[in-house]
Amino acid sequence: MNLHVIGDEETVIGFSLVGVPGSVAGTRDEAHQALDRVLREGQAGLIFITEKLAMQIREEIETLVLGGKFPLVLEIPDRKGSLGQRTRIREIVGRAIGVQF
Repeated sequence: MNLHVIGDEETVIGFSLVGVPGSVAGTRDEAHQALDRVLREGQAGLIFITEKLAMQIREEIETLVLGGKFPLVLEIPDRKGSLGQRTRIREIVGRAIGVQF
């Protein structure tokens, strides 16, 4: 399975050290463009995206997560740590399966 990371420069560099390609993004538009590019290429089976960027393109992320198709999208903390998105992810999963937690 091919991996790809979308995040700030430090996150992308860190992943590149273990062989994972990435796209540096700092704004909503850059994150949206990076995600579109990765999806168009169709090679990634798993996309890591920093929580901060995922919040900026939440609608696109939810469409992918709830669509049940590849690639899988996993939100990760950036170098500053987690934003506490577990509750938000729980809500998304609950809507997907029709259960409230």
